[in-house]
Amino acid sequence: MNSGSKSIVRNSLFGLSTWLLPLLLSFVATPIIVFSLGNKEYGIYALVLGFVGYSFNFGVGRSITKYIAQFRADGTPEKATKIISATLTLNVLVGVVGGAIIMLLANWMVSQVFVIEEADRERAVLAFYFAGLIIFMTMMSQVGNSVLQGVHRFDVYSWLFNINSIGIIAGNVVLALLDYGMLWLLGWNLFALTLTSVAGIYYAKKIVPEFNLKLDFSTAAISSSLGFSVWIVGYQILGNILLLFERGWIMRKLGPEALTYYVVPLTVGFYIHNFITSIMLVLFPLASEQKDDRPRLEKLYRKATKVTCLIIFFIVVSLSVQSRAFLDVWMGPDFAIHSTELLVIHTISFGCLALLIVAWQLADGIGHPRYNFFVLLICIGISLTGMIMTVDTMANKGIALSRLAGFSVMLISIVYSEHWIFGKFDVKFWAKLLASLIPASAATAVVQYLLVTGLSASWLLLIGTTVLGGMIYVGLLILFGFVSDDEKSLIKRMLRA
Repeated sequence: MNSGSKSIVRNSLFGLSTWLLPLLLSFVATPIIVFSLGNKEYGIYALVLGFVGYSFNFGVGRSITKYIAQFRADGTPEKATKIISATLTLNVLVGVVGGAIIMLLANWMVSQVFVIEEADRERAVLAFYFAGLIIFMTMMSQVGNSVLQGVHRFDVYSWLFNINSIGIIAGNVVLALLDYGMLWLLGWNLFALTLTSVAGIYYAKKIVPEFNLKLDFSTAAISSSLGFSVWIVGYQILGNILLLFERGWIMRKLGPEALTYYVVPLTVGFYIHNFITSIMLVLFPLASEQKDDRPRLEKLYRKATKVTCLIIFFIVVSLSVQSRAFLDVWMGPDFAIHSTELLVIHTISFGCLALLIVAWQLADGIGHPRYNFFVLLICIGISLTGMIMTVDTMANKGIALSRLAGFSVMLISIVYSEHWIFGKFDVKFWAKLLASLIPASAATAVVQYLLVTGLSASWLLLIGTTVLGGMIYVGLLILFGFVSDDEKSLIKRMLRA
């Protein structure tokens, strides 16, 4: 295996670790926190966390990753200095303004928008104050993280990310077991994030000489950073609108308990999306470096798409078939009654979204995030319209199906993306892909369904069914010739390495 392939594999594995460790811990932590806080308070807690992650938490820092990768590939790393400083300035401004807005509007949102009960309003307002501070610190953390990704130091980035995730989740579990409320949990989140943000900036400054921790208010530098970031911020605003409207709409129309039953399976959907994103994180800087070498870029795209489809088809099938049993042993039978259908819908929704990640990362990497903005705009329009129309008749299920409708439409954009980036849509490639994946997935689904419906639900059953299903799935794909000879050789070299 050449050094470039080794680097890609290594960085993908580091990215994968940023998904795997938090996932394992969250599976343990979620039921503890839900049962400790109760369905009502957890619903408010989930609402506030939604604002933390999806209100003013914009990916302005991605411009740092793109330009550092691009300028280093061009042999002009010194050009990145102004971009880094300008982006730091933008992050500070967005963090301060965003945090202040959340704090100033806290009372109004709690009483007028989400109509939270009087007895819970004071704690909810304080929770939004914490959210404002966390938003600011999250924007600061982006700077160091983006620098590290731009120079392919996914090892340092993944360590910092994992330390932050482990620290937050472990602290939340301890506080929950000691019967502390959501305000303590949010305070701990803020403290842990502050420490890892400082550490990220420290290591970025140590590893990248051109990283100067200073603000740059010059119009030219900020314009350069905004020129790329504005569309990323735009599509993140759209995504944030969907999530915040979704949670706020459920809270207002159906109440905090309904939101809890909706958000927990939705979180599993986010895990699916974050899993593929973590593996494909390396594509963004690679696409920036290879944007002028379209044959090489196309080869990278095909390989990444194949890996993504291989993983997603199995995850969607396995989780959908085992959804009731999974929720039974994870959250309890009562919770499963309310959330099983939602988990299936969310699993399919985020499976659709995950299939789009490769094309999405390439469009961003070659400097065209505007395209992704308009794709998401159509998705959001469909989803929001459906949520407004179906909540009274279909409750949570209507909200989830509306999200699925929007995400499904986004898949059509893959056809246009390939035409636009590579000059053609490779029908033969996709036909061969689906001809192997669909029958292998169907056979896996049948075997797993027979097992989970015929035996009592337990973690042992779920693990055994998933492993057996995986063996059948991989075996059939090998039989169908899904893995080519050169890919088999690559896997062997990876194992030896």
